[in-house]
Amino acid sequence: MLSTTINTFLLVTCIHIVTVISQGGNITCTVPPTHMFQDAVLTCNFPEDLNVTKKDFTVYHYLDHNADAVVDCWWLRGNMSCSAKPNVQYQRSVNTTFNITLVNVSSTHAGTYACQFVDNDPKIIQKCHLEILIALSEDSGHISVIGLSLGLLAAVVLVAGAIVLYIMYRR
Repeated sequence: MLSTTINTFLLVTCIHIVTVISQGGNITCTVPPTHMFQDAVLTCNFPEDLNVTKKDFTVYHYLDHNADAVVDCWWLRGNMSCSAKPNVQYQRSVNTTFNITLVNVSSTHAGTYACQFVDNDPKIIQKCHLEILIALSEDSGHISVIGLSLGLLAAVVLVAGAIVLYIMYRR
């Protein structure tokens, strides 16, 4: 009886190890460059089926070297539950992949992200980077950058105001 239990344990362990090795053994994420105010889909790729192993996992956004949990998922009685930041949607199931949607992205969403599960080796985590693209508009054959025009206008107004104040105080 004991040898059967040991053999079963060894078989399950070997299958698990082969599965991890065959998928590269790394936790990766991907997120394409996204235009401002559009939705960005970040995909976590795990080296094992988390629906089988029932490992808790988290998606982090790194701000100034500090990890901020964007989505945190755990298993309770065989069911996955998650907590997410506002304007973050997540898929209700997981296997070797897990998708989150960052809704209406802004400059605060830009930066480095990482997916990880509890008690994983940090060496197997490969981070991804969300790049926010500046929106371009086409008007009469001319390409203008939205925001750049407003920024230049604001700078001109500030400089003109400073010149007027300087002239007034000089008199």
